Parts: sequence; C-alpha cells; structure tokens
Amino acid sequence: MYKFVWESAGILGILPYSLSFHQLSMMREACEHERWDRLAYDLAVYASMKGAKNVTVNQFHKFYQDNKSDLTNEKLRSLKGHF
Repeated sequence: MYKFVWESAGILGILPYSLSFHQLSMMREACEHERWDRLAYDLAVYASMKGAKNVTVNQFHKFYQDNKSDLTNEKLRSLKGHF
C-alpha cells in the first residue's frame, strides 16, 4: 500500500500527505483515463490518416477495449505498409 501511495503521488505530481487513500486512488484512475483518452485519440487519427478504414478511438483505448478482437484478415491487410 505504501508503494501504491507513492507511485500514485508520482504519477499525479503531488505530495500525498493531505489526501486519503480513496482520494488518491480516484485521482490516479482519472489521470490514467485522461492520458489514455489523449493517446487513443491521437492513435486513431494517425491510423485514419494512414488509410486505415473504420477506425474508432475505443480500438486503441486500454479501458474501453472489448475482450474479443474484431480484427479480421481484411482489416489487418489494410494496415499493412502503414506502420
């Protein structure tokens, strides 16, 4: 738990002394979601600029991906040569 508190404080860039564990964990989760939102959007825009079809942000987002992949051979072939 000590390690989690200080890792979270490092991720958030704050000192954890005045915060409860619950507050710190909620702030860390929100920060991670926000960072994944940005990254997923940037990756989706990049993939669509490179010619990939039917690209959504959720395909790149860690927290919103489905357990089963909807990638087919045709979709994988459309990405070939772009990355």
